[in-house]
Amino acid sequence: SHQVVTISYLLSQLQADKTNVLPTETSEIIPLLTTLSDKGLILFISNKRNQDESWIVVQKNMLLERVAGVLFAPEGCGEYHALASNIGLVPISRIAEHFPDLD
Repeated sequence: SHQVVTISYLLSQLQADKTNVLPTETSEIIPLLTTLSDKGLILFISNKRNQDESWIVVQKNMLLERVAGVLFAPEGCGEYHALASNIGLVPISRIAEHFPDLD
C-alpha cells in the first residue's frame, strides 16, 4: 500500500473507482485534504506551483518515526546518515536511496 501519494495519483484512483463518492477535481479535494491534515489524520504538503503534485502522507507516523528519525539523527548515532546538502536540504533522490521500501 502507498504511504505517500500525490493529488494527481489520488484523483486517478478516485476517478477509476466506480463506487467513489469523493470529489475528483483538484480544487474540490484540497479542502478535504486540508481538513484531514488539520485533524492530524494525514499530512498534506501543498505544492503551490503545481497543486496536482502536492503530497499526501497517509502513514504520517511512519514519516515521523522512521524518516525524520534518520534525517535528524545526530552524528555518531546508529541511525545517522549524511543526507543533507551543505545548505541543509535533502533531495528526494537521497531519501529514496535510504528508504527503497517506501513508495
